[in-house]
Amino acid sequence: EDVTLRSIEGADDTTIQSTGSDIVELEADDNGLTIDGFTLDANGQGVQAVDRTGVEASLSVQDSVITSSGGGQGSDLVTADGDAGTVVINNSTFEADALTGQNGLAIPDGQTGVDLTVTNTNFTGFDNTGAVALDDAKGDLNAFTFEDNFFDDNTRHIDGDDIGSYDLNTIFADNTFDQFVLIEDSNGDNVNAIEGDDVGTAVAAVGSSQTVIVGPGDYGANSLTLDDAQSTLTSVNGPEHTTIALDADGNHILSVATVSRG
Repeated sequence: EDVTLRSIEGADDTTIQSTGSDIVELEADDNGLTIDGFTLDANGQGVQAVDRTGVEASLSVQDSVITSSGGGQGSDLVTADGDAGTVVINNSTFEADALTGQNGLAIPDGQTGVDLTVTNTNFTGFDNTGAVALDDAKGDLNAFTFEDNFFDDNTRHIDGDDIGSYDLNTIFADNTFDQFVLIEDSNGDNVNAIEGDDVGTAVAAVGSSQTVIVGPGDYGANSLTLDDAQSTLTSVNGPEHTTIALDADGNHILSVATVSRG
């Protein structure tokens, strides 16, 4: 039968902290699991809060906080992998805390027949590996819903290096980002990751006839160079709402072949 793990007082008052191994590891003969109202603290290197790899057991995480306070480079906090079944994450928070070099939620490739839903969930504090990692798996998923989530204070919000059949335009439209940097091609399609405060990575990756689009906010940067004469750097809301700061030495930060106004 399915198992529900529900706290009485909620995530603010109920924490399960790892002592050196994954907190939840679903196995091949497990049934469905619901985690409701907990803080799951992976607390260290190489440790996951929830590992759902190569199984069919359904997983539901709701009203919970997923974090890692142990510091160092750990594993992805939650791996939403598997051969079938349903994965639902709703009304929860993923916090990097002291974690570096890994994702909050990893959606690997090679899945078959999984129904994946992520809604009303906050992702905060992740570095350039990405708060959410999307490998080329969407064609294997039975259903994919990713909407009404909020991304805040991440160097990279969505890691789309192997984006494949995912539609980053839809993901961008259906979710909220505190600040963002996108690369769009000449057709207006988002072609790579959704950066957070990392203008430099997008500028370095932009190709001919592509545009780096910067959302409102204050962005730090070192030297930025737009090498291709057909590439463009533009802001959404203009100079009053978009600032790229000088580097630490106060040097010029932008060398541009072609730049649009804004």
